[in-house]
Amino acid sequence: MIVDSTIIQVENVMHHLGEMKPGQNFGRTVLNAVLEVRKPSLFGELIIALTFLPIMTLQGMEGKMFAPLAFTVVIALLASLVLSIVAIPSLCSYVLKAAPERVSFLVRAAQRVYRPVLTLALENRKAVLLGTGGFIALSLAAVPFLGTEFIPRLDEGYITNITIRLPSVSLSQSVEMERQMQQALLKFPEVESVVSKIGAPRSPLNLTG
Repeated sequence: MIVDSTIIQVENVMHHLGEMKPGQNFGRTVLNAVLEVRKPSLFGELIIALTFLPIMTLQGMEGKMFAPLAFTVVIALLASLVLSIVAIPSLCSYVLKAAPERVSFLVRAAQRVYRPVLTLALENRKAVLLGTGGFIALSLAAVPFLGTEFIPRLDEGYITNITIRLPSVSLSQSVEMERQMQQALLKFPEVESVVSKIGAPRSPLNLTG
């Protein structure tokens, strides 16, 4: 996302330099190539940045977890936008040279696949638009069946109980206290099992009701 506009500009500059005629001004060619794709790349970056606005408005735990990520991405996108406007055209004029454009075999293979599909889509624009509208309608119809919680509430049926003892308590006393506490908890019919830890043992004390 960050380098997308730069890639678009450099690719278009190389394309224009490949078609540059003798006597044509080099700097003007680079400038025209950059301005030609500046508007679509600008709107593309702004649209991507706008998709993070809902994440910035999250509250509670979701906001603390994901809002910093959204702010970081948006700041990086805006910084790359400024860089692509100011620095990239200058770098293109210094680094790139006017030479015939060479198309790699990967691009040629992609063009052989993409051009027939694009031609078919342009010849059947109504069908493409109707199909796209149908997919949008299906996605909107599925909205009522989607969950509304960003982070689902976990209810695993476990309760953590912390027992605080005096620092001078012995290990045997701690084990006996835990055993009594487990036996008291197992008297409740809702409790299926109790697991205790004393310090950091390898094998916790376990009683099952």
